[in-house]
Amino acid sequence: MRRVNTFILLMLIPISAFSFGLEVPGGDPSRIIDHNWFVLEYNEQWEQPQWLAYELTREELTGTTKRIDSFKPDPAIVTGSAELSDYKGSGYDRGHLIPAADLKMSAESMSESFYLSNICPQLPAFNRGIWLELESCVRTWAWEYDSVYIVTGPVIAAGPVETIGENEVAVPPYFFKVILDASGPDKKAIGFFLPNEDCAHPLTKYAVSVDRVEQITGLDFYYQLPDDIETALEAEYDITDWNFTEFDFRSRPAIDTQNPAEAEYLYWINSGSGTRHNPSCKYYGNTKKGYYTNGKTGKACGFCGG
Repeated sequence: MRRVNTFILLMLIPISAFSFGLEVPGGDPSRIIDHNWFVLEYNEQWEQPQWLAYELTREELTGTTKRIDSFKPDPAIVTGSAELSDYKGSGYDRGHLIPAADLKMSAESMSESFYLSNICPQLPAFNRGIWLELESCVRTWAWEYDSVYIVTGPVIAAGPVETIGENEVAVPPYFFKVILDASGPDKKAIGFFLPNEDCAHPLTKYAVSVDRVEQITGLDFYYQLPDDIETALEAEYDITDWNFTEFDFRSRPAIDTQNPAEAEYLYWINSGSGTRHNPSCKYYGNTKKGYYTNGKTGKACGFCGG
């Protein structure tokens, strides 16, 4: 594809435009809920988000907080969000928009991931299949590009719609996700439009331009960018620009341990014991479970001192 070289133009934009809010689409400010780790626009009629947006960084992927299923109403929804009882016996999974695996930074972030304002009814084959695959690929892109901006949500047309529970939570027939890589001089964006079913095709078959997702949803993505940059980014995409390998810490690129001064990461943390190794250590990156990080966390290795 023809990539957009925006280095000079982006130098004219305040840094704050990219450090806060770039992922948030245009919407009704009265319906926007700003949580600590994500932002959403709540749709009272559907009893779920119109959209949910967040930035995912490489450093956030190194979180080690364990998943604790604690689904609960969102206290920030003054009109009342969906209830856990709405999903009981419905046959639908409580499908996350921002997955718990993206919020392992702390007990607080993990808890926020289980607000029912972050949840939509998803068929089990969809939630545990292609949706899970896409979530994993997003983590791969966050790792490779330092950070990515994500907007995701249900697609529910006007008119009769299936609902579940006493609160009549709408069952979305489709879901969307758009991802922006704003790192480096060459920016790129891609969208996905997927049916809420057991998808038979590879994930790449559901890739679309951001423009196409805007047409379907009526949302305005990346409106904070200069119009010419926004137009170019949203009009086209190239799946060869995106690594569709599902995320795994152990499959990240090998580190040059012969030259620790130039190593990309300062430490390797064993996820089981929490032991920290530096690049000179024979255990650096060699254990079955763990992750690379630049943050000095965990306990020092007795062999290398961490």
